Amino acid sequence: MRLLLTLALSVLFVSQARAAAPSLSDREAMSPLEGHWRSAGVLRIKLGNLKVVREPLEPDISKGELSEKDLDGYKVLDRLGVIAITKMEVLSQRRFNWEDFRNMALGGKAELTVRAGEKGLDLQRRANVRAEDGWLIIPQGTFKIEKIVRNEEQKKVVDYYRVVMGTFTASWTAEYREYASSMGRQLSDKRKFKVLYAYDAFTSKWKIVAWDYANLDEEFHTNYVDSALR
Repeated sequence: MRLLLTLALSVLFVSQARAAAPSLSDREAMSPLEGHWRSAGVLRIKLGNLKVVREPLEPDISKGELSEKDLDGYKVLDRLGVIAITKMEVLSQRRFNWEDFRNMALGGKAELTVRAGEKGLDLQRRANVRAEDGWLIIPQGTFKIEKIVRNEEQKKVVDYYRVVMGTFTASWTAEYREYASSMGRQLSDKRKFKVLYAYDAFTSKWKIVAWDYANLDEEFHTNYVDSALR
């Protein structure tokens, strides 16, 4: 009798726990995701006095550091009128001075000055993106969800998550498509996503905390969602 009572209480507890799990329908997942794309689907371009560092150093863009590949992208944006590179000097080609010698020893290669171009400012205005001091922010394109193919609950200790996967279409701006190509990324209009939602028990709302995107016919090249769940 005691065993039956224990089993009954266990079943009741599990049922209540499952009932307490917050839900997130496919339709409910779509609205914040499209809102997220409007704010996160942008290209942030650092302006001002920048420096290029050689590999294997990892540049810190917030400090105005670019990799040599980043510089290739900046040259494309300059050619398109999105930015204007008003000055660029290779350190090894300047008249010798100890400051340049020190910077080259630390991995420095070149210095450049960048300002926003007229096309870049127009793109930023038309996208209704809030300006930030020292940055030009332009849209990558516009995005529309086609369908959600998976919406699964995940739990980590006491926190609830949902992994939502699906497909979407992308209408890339010509400027971003050419920039991405210069960085070695070929963009398809048919894309897929994997997004992690976390439930905030204090506000009773779901929020997006990690995401991975890829061309529809390719593997995901990032692993942010799975890493966040570990």
